[in-house]
Amino acid sequence: MIACLYLEDFGIKLPGGIWTAWKTQVAALQAAGVSVVTDPSKPHDILHLYVPFLRSRYLAEKYHRQGRPIITHIHMTAEDFRNSFVGSNLIAPFFRLWLKSFYKKGDAILTPTEYTRKLAAKNYNLPIDKIIAVSNGINFKEFSPDETIRDKYRDSFKMNGVSVLSLGWVFPRKGIYTFIDAAKKFPKTKFFWFGQMAPKGLTHLPRPIDPPVNAKFPGRIDDARGAMNAGDIFFFPSYEENQGIVVLEAAANGKAILLRDIPVFDDWMFHGKNCLKAKTDEEFCDYLEQLISDKKLRERLGMAARRTAQEHDLKNVGEKLKRIYERTMDGR
Repeated sequence: MIACLYLEDFGIKLPGGIWTAWKTQVAALQAAGVSVVTDPSKPHDILHLYVPFLRSRYLAEKYHRQGRPIITHIHMTAEDFRNSFVGSNLIAPFFRLWLKSFYKKGDAILTPTEYTRKLAAKNYNLPIDKIIAVSNGINFKEFSPDETIRDKYRDSFKMNGVSVLSLGWVFPRKGIYTFIDAAKKFPKTKFFWFGQMAPKGLTHLPRPIDPPVNAKFPGRIDDARGAMNAGDIFFFPSYEENQGIVVLEAAANGKAILLRDIPVFDDWMFHGKNCLKAKTDEEFCDYLEQLISDKKLRERLGMAARRTAQEHDLKNVGEKLKRIYERTMDGR
């Protein structure tokens, strides 16, 4: 079997989790013994599409019409598009229609989590029996703790003491204001947000971003392992995710993780076991205070998070994808 995993990226590395998921799943399938190509013009037996852009949409319609096996992957939703760019909330209802017409072309429709699977069935009226939840996956070994990398990046970013980090686009949806307001409550602790800021004027910002001096924004970092190893607490107050690959990365790195209590984490991240979850800014500050002051709590949560991440290792993801491909091709 030859699988084509096509990520329409316009010749650039797309920011965010989609490129990471695609790269991880290419490696996962290769580890499972599946031959992989990434160019649809090369011979293949099944096509797996990652984004709903124009060429991918053309291919989806073509393969659907010709009866050739095709997988569509839900990495974008109108829900996580909201509160991102200027005008995104107005566009979101139309974007949902575009997404629905693309995703339904798949013989199988993949989502990163059970949460997104149920959301796709309910909000996009897609047949639940065709939707399969498959983790984006993580290269567990690659993101394991590394003291050499930790020392290098802590020195580079002048980190000392317990450091709090987050990673992702600088959007309101990612919880940027919660992060900044929390940093103001802990002036003696350094907070670092690694991630890309959209061009000025394009980002939907209800109020100015006014970080205190202890909150640093180094920008996009090419090696996420550097950020993960350098920090001590992974603080991720996002309001909406389809999985949150950075959470998997932080878990594999053994970080103490503090999340917003949102449905996507319900069935794999558990408060008090492998993370802490907060519903309000006050709760976030209470839990941050506990994590900053209690090393044993950080270590206990980090060890449990690593066990969770191991379940999402690319070996397990590759085998599951291989079985889905085989069933899809047999169904044709």
